Formats: sequence, C-alpha cells, structure tokens
Amino acid sequence: MEKEIERCFCDPWYFMKNYVYTLERKGQKTKYPDYDYLEEFVKMLNSERLIIVLKSRQMLITWTVMAFIVWDCMFGKSSDNLVISKREAEARDLLHRAKYVYANLPGSMKASVGENNKNVLEFPGQNSRIISLPSSPDIG
Repeated sequence: MEKEIERCFCDPWYFMKNYVYTLERKGQKTKYPDYDYLEEFVKMLNSERLIIVLKSRQMLITWTVMAFIVWDCMFGKSSDNLVISKREAEARDLLHRAKYVYANLPGSMKASVGENNKNVLEFPGQNSRIISLPSSPDIG
C-alpha cells in the first residue's frame, strides 16, 4: 500500500480514477469514471492558479473539484480550501461530497479527520481543512 500512497501523492488523477467513488442521484455508489476530459481538467487543477469552467449538469465537475480538494488536503502542503456556493444547502452538499470521497477511501489511506462545525472538514495530521460556506457580501 505504501507504493500506492506514493503514486497518489504524486498524481491526483491516479488517486481519483483508482480510489474515488461518487454518489449517483439515486444513492448508488459509483466508481469515478476514467474520462479524458476529466483527466485534462484534473491536470489543469493541479497546474493552474486560476481556472474558469463553463459546465453543464452531470459532467462530474463538482465531484472532481471536491475530490481534488480532498487529495490536496491529504497529500498537499497545509492548506485551507474555501468553497463558496449560493446557499447554505449547497454549501452542506459540497462538504458532504468531500466527506463521501474520504469515507470511501481504503482504511490504510486515511488519517484522522474531524469537524469543528457543520461547515468545516479538518485534516489535522496534514494541517489542512475544507471550508464550505454560502455566499454573502463579506465571505472569505
């Protein structure tokens, strides 16, 4: 497993296509798909500072971003990842996706995580966290 963790550390795409599961609308656990456009998107997430994404529903962009943020919290340097959505319900959904990705990883890959409130998922061993908040004039 150590070699697998090293591969995941070096390559977020490898991590996603081999270890990430998503949740279908009907509640079905689904292996993250190996689509070329998602691979390219993950490479851009990993290399570019700013990205503008024009997307439609059912492209798995939201799942991909949340899985990438989980990867960053697990394998990157200490970081705060702020995700802003329109409303509180969407903010909770985004954090739920991150929790789902993490919960479905193999046990040997996980470290301890914690929540200090409903909007934060912490990775204390990596000094990282995911913060998901609804938009407001003074956000961030």
